[in-house]
Amino acid sequence: MGDSYAREKLRLAVDSLVGAGSVQERLYWAMLSLMHPREENLRDRDERKLFLEIRERLQERPAAETDFVDIDDIEATKIARQIFQLYESQVISLERNDLMNALLRDQESEG
Repeated sequence: MGDSYAREKLRLAVDSLVGAGSVQERLYWAMLSLMHPREENLRDRDERKLFLEIRERLQERPAAETDFVDIDDIEATKIARQIFQLYESQVISLERNDLMNALLRDQESEG
């Protein structure tokens, strides 16, 4: 499992966050997507650190069956924003790598 696996799980978490239900319920479903990837699946050290922080914040509170009833809206929104931030960082990193690869291919075909 590599970077693409972690990115896919992050995408699923983001999809959960923009769905229906309270922010706590959506956070619960996002958490389920983030339980399988490991920090080693992320290449960037800062991304790994943020990923671990998100997981620790999600795991430090006991969850009800379908939501985080003990997390207030402000705290739940902060965690959700961190998930979006991490996903955005992954997408930007992927786009940057794709652009660099395209430039290298162009240079090789010209030379």
